[in-house]
Amino acid sequence: MIFASEQLLRGVSKDDFSLSKPNSPETLSAEEEVLTGYKIPFKSFKVISFTAKDPESADSVAAALTAAGYDTKTRSQFAGWHIGGELFGSGDDDEGTIPGEGVVMLTKS
Repeated sequence: MIFASEQLLRGVSKDDFSLSKPNSPETLSAEEEVLTGYKIPFKSFKVISFTAKDPESADSVAAALTAAGYDTKTRSQFAGWHIGGELFGSGDDDEGTIPGEGVVMLTKS
């Protein structure tokens, strides 16, 4: 799932689609296409995008997930799901990337 998460994050950075509209048909379709393309089995999935002020800090990433609507209690509801993710670090200098921008992908088989 890490490769699928990376593709989603890099797709967002290149404006292929927007995770800022998580329930839009275009975004859901793009996310499902990525999962299917990597042959990741799922009955349900959730993709959470966020931007951490300090990508090197676990506390900053947790705060960014909370700001995205996924506090500790909400995140605990996904216990037992498969998880993947990607985060641009402070040293990431790829064109079009934003340090601290990240994505968490959750799937349930």
